[in-house]
Amino acid sequence: MVGIQVPRLNVNTPHKLRFTVDRPEGSGDYLLLHFHTPVEIHTQEGMVRSQPDDCILYAPTFRQWYRGIGVGLRDDWMHVTGTDAPALVEFYDLPTNVLMRPRDTRFFAPLYRDIRRELLLELPFREEAIAGRVAEVFRELARQLAPPSGQEMTSAEMGHLDALRDLRLHVHDHLGHPWTVEKMAHRAHLSASRFAVLYRKFFGVSPVEDLIRARLEQAQWLLRTTNLRVADVAYQCGFTNVYHFSRIFHRRVGKPPSAWAKR
Repeated sequence: MVGIQVPRLNVNTPHKLRFTVDRPEGSGDYLLLHFHTPVEIHTQEGMVRSQPDDCILYAPTFRQWYRGIGVGLRDDWMHVTGTDAPALVEFYDLPTNVLMRPRDTRFFAPLYRDIRRELLLELPFREEAIAGRVAEVFRELARQLAPPSGQEMTSAEMGHLDALRDLRLHVHDHLGHPWTVEKMAHRAHLSASRFAVLYRKFFGVSPVEDLIRARLEQAQWLLRTTNLRVADVAYQCGFTNVYHFSRIFHRRVGKPPSAWAKR
C-alpha cells in the first residue's frame, strides 16, 4: 500500500467573482494551491494579499479561507493525504500555512495533469504513479524555493537563475552550435561580462570551460559507441578544426581521439 493519495485536484480552475473558500477546521488533508490571480487569503500571519504565481500549502487542520480580488479566482489545487504525507512535507522542508513565491511555477500544470490522468484511467500501478508524481511536485516546489547549492544571492541574481538553467540545458543539447560567450549572453538577455559572472556563481564553472567539458564528454561517448570518423565526431561536438580538437582531446583525456576510439 502506497502511503500517498490524492482525493481530488484540478488545473487552472476558474471561479466566479467573490467566490470564497472557507473551511474553519481545514480540509483534513494537505491542500497545495497555486494561484493564477490575486487573492485575499488567511495564512499563519493573518489575512494577506497574494500575487499571481504565489502558492500555499495548507496543513490538514489549519483554517482555509481565500477568495479572488476583483477578477474572480483561478488556481491549480491538489489535496494530498495518506500515512506518508507528513513525512514527505517534512523531507522537502516545505513551509505550511504561509505564502510561498517559487521562482518558476511552470511545473504545476503538467504534473497535475499527469496525476489527474492516473486518477481517471485506472491504469496498472496507479497508486505508485500518483505517489511518485506528488513527490515530484513537492520536490520541484522545494527546488524553486531554495537558492542553488545554498549560496547567498541577491533578489536580482535569483531573477536570472532559471533563465540560465534553461540556457545551460539548451547549450548542452546543441553542442554542435558555434557558441560564444556573447551568443549565450545575448540569449539570456545579459551583457557578456554579467553573464559570465552569474554563470560561474550558479554552476561553479565558466561558460567556456563548461562548454569544452560537455563537448569532450560527448566526443568520448561518440568515439566509444559509434563508428564515426574522428573528424565527424569533432564537427558534431562543435569543434570546427579537427587538429585543434585532437590536441585538446589528447591534453584533457590523456589519449588521442583515435586511440580512445580503439578502446
